[in-house]
Amino acid sequence: MIGQAPCASVPPEKHTVPIDCGALTLDDPSADWEAAQICALDHETMGAGFRLVADGQGIDSFVQVGFAGVQGLAYSVSRFSSDSGGVDFDTVFEEPGGGLAAVDDCVVAVGELCLAVTAAGEVVQLCP
Repeated sequence: MIGQAPCASVPPEKHTVPIDCGALTLDDPSADWEAAQICALDHETMGAGFRLVADGQGIDSFVQVGFAGVQGLAYSVSRFSSDSGGVDFDTVFEEPGGGLAAVDDCVVAVGELCLAVTAAGEVVQLCP
């Protein structure tokens, strides 16, 4: 699942703690979802590391989406998606990008973040 180290751990000496913009569930009020989105956008604008994980609505599985801003030689943002049910049990995908933007004509609500990576790269399967 997103928010855990699903494939490999990062050596402690290489780890910097990002700003935690939230781990949202479908039980959290829409104000929390809006605040989490604003947190992610604000930290991306500052070029600061951040993470945001949100549960999605699934019929017979546990769906999550996550966003992470990473400081390094160049700042980058990735979108992660996970579905722990069906055929692809615990599969995690990454969509790397150069930044983060709010999706036009989208309203943030419980179960619905309106975020997308900019300058998106190819979606890759991280694991399993």
